[in-house]
Amino acid sequence: MVEVLVTNYEKGRNFEYRVKKFFEGIGYYVVRSAGSHGVVDLVCLKGDEFKPCTRVCLVQCKYGSGKISKKEWRKLDKLCKKMFACGYVALSDKKGKIRFRLITDMDDTEVEILERQVEK
Repeated sequence: MVEVLVTNYEKGRNFEYRVKKFFEGIGYYVVRSAGSHGVVDLVCLKGDEFKPCTRVCLVQCKYGSGKISKKEWRKLDKLCKKMFACGYVALSDKKGKIRFRLITDMDDTEVEILERQVEK
């Protein structure tokens, strides 16, 4: 029997895909910024038939320790305010469920995301 080792990169990538699927499940179009090591891992866009792109969420995914430095926090907050977007850090809790920490809430999207944060 061959033992398959999953690297930390793969665990992080898999977590990003789970968060992406979560946002898609609540009606967002999601773009993953693969391997960029930038401020955000996911750009989530949502519109309706009368107002295109009415909601923008920028998400930094943290698998494992879930630590975000003050510098990262400030960068994400600054970008969110510049783009008039909501900002989140998506975390994986000890049971593997997705949890969100709100960074910036520009349009009360917070309620929608945080109410649905428990995976079924």
